[in-house]
Amino acid sequence: MKNLPINNNSEKLNGYMSLLNLSYSQVVQYLLNKYGLANSDYFSEKSYERFLKREIKSITKGKFSRTNEGLFCHHIGEDKFENLSNIKFIKVNKYPFKYQKKDRLVYCDLFEHLILHALIAKETLGKLGLRGYKFYIKPIIEDWYIDDLEPEKEWMKTCKVKAFLSSKETKIILYNIDQIIKKADKRRQMRVFGYKDLHRRLNLNMNIKEYNNFKVKKQNMKNELKFIHIKLLKRRELIKKEKELVIKNNIFYNQYPLFRKHKIIHSVSRKSILSMLFNLKYKNIVSSKKELNSLKINDLRDELLDELHFLLEQL
Repeated sequence: MKNLPINNNSEKLNGYMSLLNLSYSQVVQYLLNKYGLANSDYFSEKSYERFLKREIKSITKGKFSRTNEGLFCHHIGEDKFENLSNIKFIKVNKYPFKYQKKDRLVYCDLFEHLILHALIAKETLGKLGLRGYKFYIKPIIEDWYIDDLEPEKEWMKTCKVKAFLSSKETKIILYNIDQIIKKADKRRQMRVFGYKDLHRRLNLNMNIKEYNNFKVKKQNMKNELKFIHIKLLKRRELIKKEKELVIKNNIFYNQYPLFRKHKIIHSVSRKSILSMLFNLKYKNIVSSKKELNSLKINDLRDELLDELHFLLEQL
């Protein structure tokens, strides 16, 4: 499928689109040249090492933030490790501190951040980058630039203005990035199926010509049993949906391990989260769940989940 047309007068959009033709490392270097190096490590090294030893429950962050300029901070090493800024992932995977050092950080605006994650997904065939792309950056972009929702926090407003594109331009770049993601996923599947094909041929003790003839006969049999094949496809689709549900929950529990024990699933409603927060912390602070809902009205769902998980850790 061809890319959607780009308005030649939109210099900003064309600039973003041109980055999609580069490698991840090339875009990282471009951004380092554009915004300069970080002046601080992401975390304090002493605090980080104490956290890995489980001497403390959180890590002191460095003074790296440039959100006052509308810029996000991205870990360059996320093409090798997932979610390097998340203390839950750090706790489980024990990432070396060298990936938190200032020379392993790069600044970017929101669309550049999206592009970095898309290129990671492309180059790792979907093994890395997709979580940040699908569940964090893309939803924010859709809220801000397509649905035209105005963020409440001042630093978010600054970031929105910094990377501003029109709704039409936003749809164009998201469409083109989605095509790159789908293509990478298709390459991953071809690679997996290619190895399986070789394995089957060797097990059947056939040369390539014999195996190709075997495949043709097998395909002919499938054509004759088309009605049954359609039923199988429907069954596979059902299994796929069930697996996707399991995967979503596994991803959710990987990020929030204590939720498995408390039977909190990935689709838990915001209302349920607030109810649990009320029972665990706020019932002596606010008069009702309704008041808590008003108090938390501007908090993102992820922020509420982080708070809930933290409270469960204290139990």
